[in-house]
Amino acid sequence: YVADYRRQLLTLQGSLTLTRAYYYCRACKTGGCPLDTILGLDKGETSLGIRGLVSRLSAYMPDRKATLEAELILGVKLAASTVQRLSRAVGEQLAREWKADEERLRAGRLPSPPGCVPTLHASMDGVFVFVDKKWCEAKIGVVYQRGENGIEQSAYYATLAKSADFGRRWRTLTYVHGSGECRKLVVVADGAEWVWREVGKYGPTSV
Repeated sequence: YVADYRRQLLTLQGSLTLTRAYYYCRACKTGGCPLDTILGLDKGETSLGIRGLVSRLSAYMPDRKATLEAELILGVKLAASTVQRLSRAVGEQLAREWKADEERLRAGRLPSPPGCVPTLHASMDGVFVFVDKKWCEAKIGVVYQRGENGIEQSAYYATLAKSADFGRRWRTLTYVHGSGECRKLVVVADGAEWVWREVGKYGPTSV
């Protein structure tokens, strides 16, 4: 134990001063505050809640607009560059998690969800969006179950990656929601060639 260190932290409840213990290991010559790890804090000054909110807002609107909305909702001021940095960090972390699941599935180590889904529906499509001063095709995948009252459960994945990369993620998306155990996989989509090329790879027995 070295000392108690303070840091300012911006949370959903406002700005807080957090006091936590700092420890140093002489053997490995590294130090840190265990509470930071427990609370999921990085070297920045924002909590997980703030990061989640601004990342969600940034998914819907430009960074400057997301900054304004965050201020109106929380009463806290963030720079547009901070909102951009936070949202991109969250996006990069999500990409790493998807990549890990994709590799586990390829190696046969990704567990199937419990139970058997009678019919699983899936779809994919592309839409052009203006990103970084140029038009790019965002590819979007969805998997869902239908019930008596319509769609009961749904999950999505979206990326600016090429169709071959997207196809592997779409396969992972459908698998973690039961395609490996379902009796029937139903794919609904338009006539885009890249869509059916990926369905042919990863859903060859689908309806």
